Amino acid sequence: MNLLRLVSRSIRGKILRSALIVIFITLLAGLMLSSTLVLSGMVSGLRTGMERLGADILIVPHRGWETGMAQGPLLASELVIGRWMPADNLDRIAGVEGVEQASPQLCLKPLTGTPLSSTERLYPVAFDPETDFTIQPWLAKKLDRPLGLGEAIGGNCVTVPQGASITLDGYQFDLVGKLLPTGMWLDEAIFFRFETAEAILGEPEISSTIIPPDMPPNPLSAIMVKVKPGYSIEQVAVESIMTVPGTGAIRGVHIMRILQAQRAGLLKTLFLTLGIVWALVIILTGLIFSLMVTERQREIGMLRAVGASRNFIFRMFLTESSSLAVVGAIIGVILGAIIVYAIKSWLTSTLGIEFLVPSLPALLALMVIIVAVALITALPALLYPAIRASRLDPAETIVKEI
Repeated sequence: MNLLRLVSRSIRGKILRSALIVIFITLLAGLMLSSTLVLSGMVSGLRTGMERLGADILIVPHRGWETGMAQGPLLASELVIGRWMPADNLDRIAGVEGVEQASPQLCLKPLTGTPLSSTERLYPVAFDPETDFTIQPWLAKKLDRPLGLGEAIGGNCVTVPQGASITLDGYQFDLVGKLLPTGMWLDEAIFFRFETAEAILGEPEISSTIIPPDMPPNPLSAIMVKVKPGYSIEQVAVESIMTVPGTGAIRGVHIMRILQAQRAGLLKTLFLTLGIVWALVIILTGLIFSLMVTERQREIGMLRAVGASRNFIFRMFLTESSSLAVVGAIIGVILGAIIVYAIKSWLTSTLGIEFLVPSLPALLALMVIIVAVALITALPALLYPAIRASRLDPAETIVKEI
């Protein structure tokens, strides 16, 4: 008896049953690959965001909050709007022992309901491109020259495409760069040089809109600080506020905890949903295979009657179910990869972080691993019917059919 011929004839003879098995395994493998890509993309994106954020400490004008504590307003850039500190604080902070780099920012009045942003607000922010290490690392495409006067970089939510001109209440900018999604207030901001901010101050009709009337000369809203390797962030923060009284120091680690907490609920829900779906798929696959054995009892009895051994019956059922499972797993990982890549932009906007996908070689390796894992996961559903079929008594199965 030819094993492969019997398996092939059985699969072709019961197309609907075979299709159901393939569909269930496709669903299992597809869910495993897509969930793995989503989770790894989220983790990679968040890790990249942490690395790009760069600031170990934020020095801000102190207004009653505890040093080291940061809440949601910080991520919305509301913490420093309308609060100022002198520009000479920058040199004093840069001179603190343990400070490797210090970069200033100036947050002007946000625009509300502007068509320039897909969100409710647009934050105009002046920064120093020469010392910056928190904004430009997020550029989708690196600039091949320094940011010039009248030029701007837009956050991910800015609706104007890169290369176009943008008019901000009468002042025209050239949008020369766009940021990748950050999941922070940077998405809702437009960034330009301090020299551009000074030029805006010379436009009275603009000053009344985005320039606060009580803003003092040469102000700063915040100073981003990077700590030298080997120095304690906590100690440098304390030294900074002692050097510059009237300021507060917010440690970057607290910002990361806020970002991680925002994703924790989504991750738990995703894991729970996938666990339930995987369990249901495995149970249904096992049920289909078991019904296949019950349906083919007479065939099993006839094979045993003409000399087929228990081992042959076991191998026949295992080969058939494994063949269908392999086909389903391959289809599943291909569809899973296509779907995830197709909704990559949607995932990026929904998750609020840059969603990173693996390279083609890494994806192919992951697909092979998922196929193997899916087959191992479904192994109990494949083995049980084969074992059950091999143990059927040929005389009893033939009598039952008669």
